[in-house]
Amino acid sequence: MPMDSGTILIAGAIAGFTIYLGLPIAFLRVSERFRLFCTAASVGVLLYLFVEISYHVIEQVESTLKLVLMDYRSPGDLYSLIGIFVGGFCGSLLLLLFFETRFIRKEEGDHPTGRTPSPGRLSLMIAIGIGLHNFSEGLVIGQQFAQGALSLGYLLVIGFALHNATEGFGIAAPLQGGRPSIWRIALLGLIGGGPTFLGTILGTRGGSEWTEALFLSLAAGAILYIIGELIHLGRRRGVHWVASYGLLTGFFLAFASDLVIEGATTQTFLAEATEKELRMQAGDFFFTPREVEVRAGEPVKILIENLGEVEHEIELLGMGQPIEQVIPWKGRAALLLYPRQPGRFPFICDMPGHLMKGMRGTLVVRDS
Repeated sequence: MPMDSGTILIAGAIAGFTIYLGLPIAFLRVSERFRLFCTAASVGVLLYLFVEISYHVIEQVESTLKLVLMDYRSPGDLYSLIGIFVGGFCGSLLLLLFFETRFIRKEEGDHPTGRTPSPGRLSLMIAIGIGLHNFSEGLVIGQQFAQGALSLGYLLVIGFALHNATEGFGIAAPLQGGRPSIWRIALLGLIGGGPTFLGTILGTRGGSEWTEALFLSLAAGAILYIIGELIHLGRRRGVHWVASYGLLTGFFLAFASDLVIEGATTQTFLAEATEKELRMQAGDFFFTPREVEVRAGEPVKILIENLGEVEHEIELLGMGQPIEQVIPWKGRAALLLYPRQPGRFPFICDMPGHLMKGMRGTLVVRDS
C-alpha cells in the first residue's frame, strides 16, 4: 500500500540532503596539487553521470522508434521524445552559457584564452547540473512509494543517499583551499540535493516518460557544459598526471557507488520475486511462449533458456526504461520486472535480422 505523506517527506529528505556529507571538504586547507586532484575527481564523477544519463535517454528514443515501426506507438510520440531530448540538452547548455556570460563571469576572466574558471562559479554550475539529475532520481523514488513497492523504494532512498554524498564531494572540490562561507555551502547543497526531495514528492503523484526524459536531457546538457569548463584545467596548470589521476578516481568512485545501488536493488528484488518466476525458451528463430502474462505491481523474474545455435537477445519495449538481456549460446538470461501499469508490451530479439525472422512476442500486464 502507498506510504503516508510524512514518511515520504522524511524519505525524500534523506535521499537528497546527504549531499551535505560531501560538502565539508570545501573547508580543508590543502596544497594546490591536491585541490587540482579533487577538482579533476569531480570531473570524473560528472563524466560518469553524463554517460549514464545520455545512455538512458538515447535508449528511450531508440525504444520508441522500434515501437513506432511495430505500430505500437504513433510517430508523434517519437518526434515529441526527440524534441524533448534535443531541446532539453541544447537548452540547458546554452542557458548556462548565457547565465555565466551575463551574470557570473568575472571581468578579469572574460578573455577566451588562458582564463582560470572561478571556483565559486564552477561549484554553482556543478550543483545546478547535479540538481537536474537528482530531480529525476527523486521521481523514481516517489513512483515506487506511490505504487506500494515500499522495500524497493526504501532501498533506492539508501542507494541514492550514498550516491548524493559522492556528488557533494564533486560540488565542493573546486572550493578547496578557499574560504567559502557556510551560507554558500548550504545554498550549493540545497541546489544539488533539494531536487531529489522535490522529485520524491512529485513522483508520488504520478510521472511520465516525458517528464523523466526532459529532466535527464536538461541534466546531460548542463553536465556537458560543466565538463567543458573543467576538462582543460590540469593542462593549463601544467600538472597533467595529477589531473588524470583525479579524473580516474572520480569516475570509478561514481561507478562503484552505482554498482552498490544496482547490486542491492537486485538482491532486494530477487527476495520479493522468489514466488513469481516464469520460464521461457529462445531458439533459431523464436520465443516460446510468444505471450507471457504477469500482474501490475508484482515483481517477477523471467528465466529464458537459449536452445538455438547462435546468441540471441531479449529486449522488452514500452515500459519506460528499455529492458534488455543477451541470451548466450546454450546459456540462460533473466529479466527482472516490476510492471507499473497494465498493458501489452512487445519483446523482440534485436540481433541483426532476428526480428525479421519472427523473434518477437508480447508481455501482457493485467490489473493487480
